[in-house]
Amino acid sequence: MTSPIYLSIGLAILYAATADAQLSQSFYAKSCPGGVQAVANVVSAAVRSAHTIGLTHCSKVTPRIYNFPRSASGADPYLNTTYVTEKRGVCPNSASSANKFVALDSSKGGQTFDINYFTNVLDHKAIFKSDDALISTSSGLKQVLDLVRSPSSKFFSQFGLAMQKMGRIQVLTGSQGEIRKVCSKKN
Repeated sequence: MTSPIYLSIGLAILYAATADAQLSQSFYAKSCPGGVQAVANVVSAAVRSAHTIGLTHCSKVTPRIYNFPRSASGADPYLNTTYVTEKRGVCPNSASSANKFVALDSSKGGQTFDINYFTNVLDHKAIFKSDDALISTSSGLKQVLDLVRSPSSKFFSQFGLAMQKMGRIQVLTGSQGEIRKVCSKKN
């Protein structure tokens, strides 16, 4: 059974983690000087696994499953083809489905905070391109494989520690910075 504290923590960061999953590091360097390294120091595979619960809008998914640049099928060729078919069934390529919701982890309906997210990433069934980046380096792949092969208690422990570290990141407000309503746009 999922601990309520882990679920609460996961939900708290889910909004921030999914606001715009594909922002570049240069964007963060301009909008949050010093923040790139601070976040890099605490954003581990365990933190990214918050994508195991919750929902996102189809508008965040359709470019990757219908309009991926230089793809004959229209889908990101990195994605599992069965997964693409499943997501296309949930998110038709139409303006009317843009605000429809789709589960981040469809294998569990987006309702269970667990390590299944990592299996999805390894199986090329990650909803955001930034999730795929987790295994794009040998160290990232090693970290994900380690979590998949370990007891789930290791993941929950690492997630809790990462959340504590993230809680110590100082947010710039007032004339020093801003908390954006949409991460990719100035207020």
